[in-house]
Amino acid sequence: MKYLYLFITLIFVTPLFSSAQSNYKSGYLITLKGDTVNGFINYKDWDKNPKVIDFKSNLEDNKTEYSVRNIVAFTINGYEKYKRFNLWISQDYVDHEKLVQWLDTTVKFDTVFLRTVTTGKNLTLYAYKDKIKPRFFISDMGSEPVELGHHIYLDTTYATVVHIKDTYKIQLQKLTATYKPGDQKLIDHIQLGSYNEDDLSDIVYRINGSPDVQKAALTRNAPRFFAGIGINSFSSSFKVGSDATATTTATSTFAPGLDLGIDVYTNKNVGRWILRLDVSAIPNSVNISYKTTQGTASTTDYVLKFKQFTPAFTPQLIYNLYNSDTFKLYLDAGVGVNVNLYSSKHYTGTVTYTVSGTSGSGNLQMPNLQFLTFDVPVKIGVVINKNIDIYVGLNPKMRLDDDSDYQVNQTSITAGMHYFFGR
Repeated sequence: MKYLYLFITLIFVTPLFSSAQSNYKSGYLITLKGDTVNGFINYKDWDKNPKVIDFKSNLEDNKTEYSVRNIVAFTINGYEKYKRFNLWISQDYVDHEKLVQWLDTTVKFDTVFLRTVTTGKNLTLYAYKDKIKPRFFISDMGSEPVELGHHIYLDTTYATVVHIKDTYKIQLQKLTATYKPGDQKLIDHIQLGSYNEDDLSDIVYRINGSPDVQKAALTRNAPRFFAGIGINSFSSSFKVGSDATATTTATSTFAPGLDLGIDVYTNKNVGRWILRLDVSAIPNSVNISYKTTQGTASTTDYVLKFKQFTPAFTPQLIYNLYNSDTFKLYLDAGVGVNVNLYSSKHYTGTVTYTVSGTSGSGNLQMPNLQFLTFDVPVKIGVVINKNIDIYVGLNPKMRLDDDSDYQVNQTSITAGMHYFFGR
């Protein structure tokens, strides 16, 4: 229980380290007068295109806020570029729960920052996302961007029938006819493509051709792989029905563990939120004893033994409380799906009679240990120099049996290290 208190304390204390956390990267902005101002921009994990940015001329300075009202563009060097435009933006939803039974062509004229996805000698592809939906815009030879049309709506008669109107494919085919006439493979690729950043940037890249194409940093969602080792401290206990006279001796064991997995970022350039998919394998040896008394007549000593090998699959969500290039402090929580393989199972009882001092022993029926169990592990850790991850974790109490007469419970503390491969 003391370990649980420790983790709860850490969960509440560690956010204090991140309350003023920022992620300033070198960059520049362009003012309304066309002046370029170099400095540092607070690069956030923007789920939607930003309306306001924090800027510092020097890292020691106080921040200054800039918006579409006082700058025309800003660039975070090596990461992302945004440019201000006044344009018409579609207002229909593509979320299936919000679809309507007509083709909604409502548009709104607004001033926004568009993110540059890819640019070249002919076309530039921009991305824009707000609370309604993600959209993409195309600029032809430096002209004002035009939205690539993509609409989803329900049939006016049959509300279960969904219609998709992909006018962006016609738009891109016309541009292909202008800049890549006769390229049937590209036309086919447009027809088979989807309205997403990867497909559209690839199409625009091919229309632009090489070597004049500049591709934006498309590592925003690139995954990283890792492998690790750890040591696990298990605490196992056994409860027998409602016998108030039972005295249980819980056992603590240590076992090594191996794991490997993949991390997927919401935005790798920022690295604040990470989805981790982890596969691990841990052996364990359980030896639990407990004693019951029958008045003053006798005592019974029970011993439950088994070996346990547990492969597990654990999706997790990681949040970096402190997030710099060389050091990160994070919290990690997930749901573990455990496949428990048991062997060498023994459950024995030895009765000792008080008056005679004689005793007798025999095998008892094993509790029904579960093949599949679930737990909710939590971790706290640090990442050093981008490649080394050191952590400690808690797996709260998990019941291993589904027997009404017994309870076999297990809690574990783990400590380990991961190594990240690649950049």
